[in-house]
Amino acid sequence: MFQKNANNKQVGLMILTGPYDQTKEMSVYFMRIEGPQSSAPKQPPNPSSKQTTHEVTVLKGTAPYEIEKRPMPAGLGLDQLLPKQVGPYTRTKLEMSSQRGVEPSSIEIDGNSVYATYQSNGAEIFVEFSISSPAANAQMGLDVAATEVTDKFPTDPRFGSIGTDPSYLKVNNESGAFFAWTRGGYYFSASAKNGEAALDAFLQSFPYLVS
Repeated sequence: MFQKNANNKQVGLMILTGPYDQTKEMSVYFMRIEGPQSSAPKQPPNPSSKQTTHEVTVLKGTAPYEIEKRPMPAGLGLDQLLPKQVGPYTRTKLEMSSQRGVEPSSIEIDGNSVYATYQSNGAEIFVEFSISSPAANAQMGLDVAATEVTDKFPTDPRFGSIGTDPSYLKVNNESGAFFAWTRGGYYFSASAKNGEAALDAFLQSFPYLVS
């Protein structure tokens, strides 16, 4: 199909091919259509449809759990990034976020996140993990998480920082305790319905937090 505007007219040309039933010879059909040119203005491009990235700056100062001192995560190994044992907590479940109940064998960059459940003496920690490229996409993940657990991203550096490396968010309310953080393109979040003490015990032993 071809289309052009000429002399205030819209001109369209359609070319169709197909075999003739009896002789099986190929036939070619041309269809030409003319009509008045549409006066509707062209829609401007939607700026929200363009992906924008912002520079990620180095965190200045300290953050909860001293995450600015933690080792940098590396690789795609789930048993390394989400260890089977974290202090007193044992990983009891590992599943795909897109297919709950199915254990993933690996994780893909810019793919679906992975969920892990840890338990210790009745306390449970739920962890979400993903890897993004570029690192700005991990920041977007942190921003989305913030909308789910708090009304406004905190400006107090004791509880949140975004657009930095590392970035983080700490929330403690009636729903439980929640902490999310990024390092490069790596995103982690951990939540504990049992409260802040249970989350603290987990995060103090979690790798990639303190050296």
